[in-house]
Amino acid sequence: MSKNLVGKALSIILSIQFALLSFATLPLTPFAADAENISYKRAEQILLSNNKNLRNLEGQIYDLKKDYESALSYEIDQEVWYNSDAYRRMQLLKRKELNPQQAEHALLTAQENLQATRNNLILNLRDKYLSLLIAKQDLEIKNLRYQIANKTHEINKIKFNNDLISHLELLESEYNFLSSQTELFISKRNFDTACRNLNLFVGHSIDVTYSVVESEPLNDQSIYALSYCIENALKNRRELKSLQRELNLKKFQKELIERNNVHITYASVREEHKSLVSSINNLELQIQKATYDIEKEVRDTYYSLMEAWEAVENAKKRLEGIKAKGYLIEEKIKAGVVSESMREQVKLEILQAEYEIQNAKFRYNTALLKLYIVAAL
Repeated sequence: MSKNLVGKALSIILSIQFALLSFATLPLTPFAADAENISYKRAEQILLSNNKNLRNLEGQIYDLKKDYESALSYEIDQEVWYNSDAYRRMQLLKRKELNPQQAEHALLTAQENLQATRNNLILNLRDKYLSLLIAKQDLEIKNLRYQIANKTHEINKIKFNNDLISHLELLESEYNFLSSQTELFISKRNFDTACRNLNLFVGHSIDVTYSVVESEPLNDQSIYALSYCIENALKNRRELKSLQRELNLKKFQKELIERNNVHITYASVREEHKSLVSSINNLELQIQKATYDIEKEVRDTYYSLMEAWEAVENAKKRLEGIKAKGYLIEEKIKAGVVSESMREQVKLEILQAEYEIQNAKFRYNTALLKLYIVAAL
């Protein structure tokens, strides 16, 4: 009787060891042969080199530079000037003095739009890259859960065959295994979708997948005081600069018309003068509104950055808490109070917490970039 029990126990131990060996050789989720490594910086390089909108804006800037140079080169013919009346002289002065300023305004606006478009593309890319990073992390987590469930189920099948667990417990084990398998398939599909979305956005080959999606270290750039950010934004934001240039142009155009009282003498110029006065008043109101909106945007972005920093710190604290829990679990395993399977669960929780820190850092970096953009730093 004693020999039979020993033999049965030995058979169980050998079967479990075989199951563990089989589990260790299970393949991870395979990647295609054309899988690549990707980092955020690499994705940004691909995007900025492929984006057609940026190329079109650069072409427009090239043409506007030529228009500006042409406007600067214009000179008034002295004979034409002396033979012209007040209205004609106003038209000549517009071409000589106003047109270059208008051409410069158009050029500066196009250059500012190029930078704004670039900034918007980068912020959108960061959202898509974070989605890819999270999808890759989820795939790795689901793969580990699948392996743990598979390992547990293989052991439980051995236990059931040796009458150590009930059929209900075996069915529960099988259910957990199949659920983890389904979750792994869903995660793989989500990861493939995230790869395609990123590839489409940056202009990369749509079939490329990524075996490694690199995280991003915390950006240690200085954070300026809120008051400085607001002050700098109100000096340098393109919206205000563009409105101010437009206002100056309207005022200068009004001044040209008022020279020699042309707006009093000619009815058509009188209507133009009236329209300019209305435009000037409207632009002054727009500047006031833009000033308020920009100040609010800077404040909101600044506070969001503070929240993002707090999220990083909280994620670090959570990891420390899980590690402390892991030490306690390890002691309980040594004491035989809990099963060794708890060790795998704690390792999984630690990995998830580490991923949360990576993602919190990425979100913080994005929030910092947004602050630098909205404050025109």
